[in-house]
Amino acid sequence: MIRSFCAFFAILLLAAPTAAQEKPEPEVRSFNKKAVVNVDPKSGYIYFDNYFAGRVVLVRLPDDAARAERDAKRVEARAKFSDGKLVAALRRIDYESRQKRTVVVDVRSFVPDARDEEGRKWFGILTKLPAGRYVIVGYDEFEYFWPSLCLCLGTVMFDAVPGKIVDLGQMRSYRIEREGLGKKSASSIAGLTPGRGGLTSFYIAPRAKPPVLPRIGDTAVVPAQYYAVGRLSNATSSEIDRVTAIEGVIRYEPGKVIDARTNQAAEPLDL
Repeated sequence: MIRSFCAFFAILLLAAPTAAQEKPEPEVRSFNKKAVVNVDPKSGYIYFDNYFAGRVVLVRLPDDAARAERDAKRVEARAKFSDGKLVAALRRIDYESRQKRTVVVDVRSFVPDARDEEGRKWFGILTKLPAGRYVIVGYDEFEYFWPSLCLCLGTVMFDAVPGKIVDLGQMRSYRIEREGLGKKSASSIAGLTPGRGGLTSFYIAPRAKPPVLPRIGDTAVVPAQYYAVGRLSNATSSEIDRVTAIEGVIRYEPGKVIDARTNQAAEPLDL
C-alpha cells in the first residue's frame, strides 16, 4: 500500500511543470506600468504615443513560405471555382492569410513613466511582436479584429528589428479626436486642417530623437524608418482613407501615392 502510494506520488512530481516547462511568453504582448520587460533578441518591439482610443492594426508582410502557401491555395481555387464563387474563395484565402499575420496593438496597456529628452513624462504603448516588416493598415475604433478604417489609399510600413525597440512616434486620429466621446476638440492637428490643409483621418508624427523608456536595460530604442506604400486592397470593406502626408516619406498627387524618398509612384502591396 505504502509502496503504491509512493509510486503514485512520484508520478505526480514528474508530471508537475517545472520552471523550464513554464508557458512561454506570447509572440504578441503589450506591456503595462507593472510589467518587467525582458527583451527577447529574436523578437521585435514597437513603441508609440497614442492620442486616441482606437487600436492600431498592423499586417506583417508575408515571407516566402506564407506567400507560397497562399499562391498554392489560389491556384487550387481557380481550378475548382468560377465566377462569383471564385471571387468569394479568393477573398477568403487572402483574408485567412492576412489574419495569421495581423497584429492589433492593445492601446489599453500604457507605459506611463516614459520620458523625452527633456525629462517630461507621457503615456505610451510598448508592444512585443514577431520581427519583420509591417504595414499600418488602419485603426479600430471599437473592438473589431479588422480595422474600422482602412488606410487603403496610402500608408506606410516599417521594420520591427530583432532585439531593438522601434519608436513609431506619435499617432493621432483626427476623426476620433473630433467626434469621439461627444467632446469638442481642436479643428486641426499640428497646424494641419482637413481638406485642402492635408489632414486626413490618421496622422503620424515620427520622432528624430527616441524617448527614454524604463525597465529595458541597455536595449536600444531607435526611430522607425518609414517607407511609403501605394494602394491596398480593402479586404474587409471598411471605410477608406489615407495616412496624412509625412515629409520626406510619403506625399500625394492627384490619383497617385508618391514615395518622397524617390519621387516615384509608390507600389501597391499584395498583403
